Amino acid sequence: MLKIQIHCPRCQQPFQCKVDEIAHCDCQQLTLNFEQTQQLRQLSLNQYQGQCLCNTCIKSLIKTHFKDHDAAQS
Repeated sequence: MLKIQIHCPRCQQPFQCKVDEIAHCDCQQLTLNFEQTQQLRQLSLNQYQGQCLCNTCIKSLIKTHFKDHDAAQS
């Protein structure tokens, strides 16, 4: 499994990207509905050149910016 150490483009904290095996990526621990997934994808494309965000930032965005922010988080 390829693990790449990257920095979150939002908070600059390091985290591991498991680009070749998304099922094992840390972001798979989060449960997002379809709308949240689309909003996150659009935000990433518009503000972060499509780069992955860390779970802390994803959770923060869900809580503060996205509609239906009551999605379950594991």
